[in-house]
Amino acid sequence: MYSKLCIAVLFFITVLFVGCEPSVKDGLPYEEYIKMVQTYLNDGDYDRAIAAGKKAVRIKPTDGETHYLLATLYYEAYRKNLDAAQMKGLQDAILNPNKRRNSDSIEELRKFGYKPELKILAFQEFKETVKYSPSNWFACYMIATDYFNNKYFREAIDEYKKVIAINPNFANAHALMGESYYKLGDFKSAVLSIETAVKIDPSAYNYCQLGLAYRKANNMKKYVEIAAKLKGMDKGYYDQLVNPLN
Repeated sequence: MYSKLCIAVLFFITVLFVGCEPSVKDGLPYEEYIKMVQTYLNDGDYDRAIAAGKKAVRIKPTDGETHYLLATLYYEAYRKNLDAAQMKGLQDAILNPNKRRNSDSIEELRKFGYKPELKILAFQEFKETVKYSPSNWFACYMIATDYFNNKYFREAIDEYKKVIAINPNFANAHALMGESYYKLGDFKSAVLSIETAVKIDPSAYNYCQLGLAYRKANNMKKYVEIAAKLKGMDKGYYDQLVNPLN
């Protein structure tokens, strides 16, 4: 997997963040740091909210919910940071269309303030959450989906199974587990998982994924049924189903 790389990167990130972390008073009770997190969030100050969250984690290092709080702070800061960097990059591309760009999209976004390390720190905290609060299904889901997005499909399946064991009615977990099986070429398992997703959430997206799985599993009768249903339901997903990219 990427454990050794992550350890090295996390060490670098920790050193980097300690050096520039906003000042938050030491020695306060746990409850005060939790209040500070909310106060800073209300002000839109994610840097100080994260700093206060880290202080809370140091007081309760084995409390899964505190790790979860910090994970969500990092992840929301990452999403806002990514959106801002992309917007600045787009504006720069419009104003300077002939400017030479870095072929590495991440490095190009860094020029506009992108901090991918926030995402790494978020998932480190999601893993700590599950370590101390294994019943936190959404933290498991975030970990699973990170594996999925990075094409570690077997690991994603293992994590989605944990999510489903805790929250069997969460359609996204069934759907993405099915897509993971699909990517691995296990079309029978893909069909079973996505069928469950459709029963819970009969969305056009889920029907499209189910149709693709039926097609790969050579169940053309079911494939045609799904195509007919999608045609009257959502033209965009119908087109994806009848003209698949893979």
